[in-house]
Amino acid sequence: MRRITVDDLVQAVTELSQGSDLPVPAAPHVFDWCDAHGIDTQGPRGNRRALQDASNQEARGQHRLLKFRRVTAGNPGVGFALVVNGDRVRPRASAEGWCELNWNGRSW
Repeated sequence: MRRITVDDLVQAVTELSQGSDLPVPAAPHVFDWCDAHGIDTQGPRGNRRALQDASNQEARGQHRLLKFRRVTAGNPGVGFALVVNGDRVRPRASAEGWCELNWNGRSW
């Protein structure tokens, strides 16, 4: 099984967003997509660090994704959306309890 790449993450978010009711595909949806495609999101320590690494690399590079954190109690998590869909996604994501994270050049 190969480790998740930046392009894999963008592809997962793209596919999960198309024709879907998910304004912000959450990390578990990305994990499921990767599992179905034989892509490792665990990394060597087995703590899903590989997905975080891919997210950080994407932000340092082409920056095609927005990253969100769930702010509602009892349902924490992170999710992603395509930058090109930002104007459409942001209001709905906010209404569903997602808060957009901003990249400061080193971290979210």
